[in-house]
Amino acid sequence: MCRVSISRFIRDRLLLSSLQREILPELLRQVKNRGETALRMWSAGCAAGEEPYSLTILWALGLDQRAADAQVKIDIIATDSEGLEN
Repeated sequence: MCRVSISRFIRDRLLLSSLQREILPELLRQVKNRGETALRMWSAGCAAGEEPYSLTILWALGLDQRAADAQVKIDIIATDSEGLEN
């Protein structure tokens, strides 16, 4: 298995900026339009967990109030390959 050994908060600023400005607001809009109550995200290969925490930080800083107004919450699942070796 090939693993990424780097895990830190706000690791890729350009990607996270795009998530905050464009992608997450659009996903929130889609969730609201479908009448759903949760935006589900999966952080795959997140090592120590900084990446899903970074998503949570972005949500709290930029979309939390809009989501609360729409009665939408986030649901983040985070996984890594640790412990999967045979």
